[in-house]
Amino acid sequence: MSVILHIGLQKTGTSSIQNFLQSNIDILNENGFDYPHITEFSSVQFKGPSSHNCLAPALGLKQSGFPAVDEKELQSIREYLLSTDRTVIISSEEISRIMDLTSLTEFFSGMDVKVFVYLRHQANWAESMYNQRNKLLFFKQDERLFDEGTLSEEDLFRFLRQEHYTPLMNFEALLDRWSDAFGKDNMIVRVFDRKKMYKNDLLADFCHAIGIDFLDDCKIPKSVNENLANSWISYFVKLNQDHGQEFAKQAAESFINSLDNPHIVQNGDIKILTPRVRKNLMKDFRGFNRATAQKYFDRRNLFGPENPTED
Repeated sequence: MSVILHIGLQKTGTSSIQNFLQSNIDILNENGFDYPHITEFSSVQFKGPSSHNCLAPALGLKQSGFPAVDEKELQSIREYLLSTDRTVIISSEEISRIMDLTSLTEFFSGMDVKVFVYLRHQANWAESMYNQRNKLLFFKQDERLFDEGTLSEEDLFRFLRQEHYTPLMNFEALLDRWSDAFGKDNMIVRVFDRKKMYKNDLLADFCHAIGIDFLDDCKIPKSVNENLANSWISYFVKLNQDHGQEFAKQAAESFINSLDNPHIVQNGDIKILTPRVRKNLMKDFRGFNRATAQKYFDRRNLFGPENPTED
């Protein structure tokens, strides 16, 4: 009845971790771990490695793009967690968005739960979240991508507010909420910065932190969920302005169909914020970050003394 509850945050390598876990389910089972797919307990239609996100709307998340397991299915999952002698890894970045943890703590009651979370520099996180939104709009060919304000600071902050992501940027409040629910000693908090990771590697850092000591025997899947460079987005926005939306959508579809070509590189620069806005944003969170660093890392700076203005 031991559970590692990995709650993200979003854009801190969650897709890579989930893909790794699903790709290595057999060796995980052989070594006393499990990463069960939600369809083992539920009829929800979800094939990917991030299926645990379907738990979030059933455990208190009011708005989610993921289908929810029903109450009977949720009970079946709880019964499995209580009965298994394996350490079960639950990985769901959607769960970090739950503000009222009452239903979640009731679901995990009677279990030994460790809450694992990566924290990312807020300005970088905001830009990455916004790029993820734009990438999803692009691949859906959603006409909102072609709005005049796309790739502006105003649109970025509007997105964070509308999707209720802004509260997650106060890391002190976030961690205190989870500590109150599960106990500070049961929090595993890491900084999403490869320079500070174990062996400077995300998967090595994650596995080391939760006690997986057989990484060398595991398959390492290729990178997933890469960003979409701002230059590509601005190019298609410009096509829309010059030639109309239908032309831009056709060009975008041709681009999507060509991504298997190794000469086409989709990722790149995703920066939106000017240096002044970045500095002011981080100044707004400086006090929260220092409190987080003191409480959960026993140090003064959260993201390192090499960038004092970002802390």
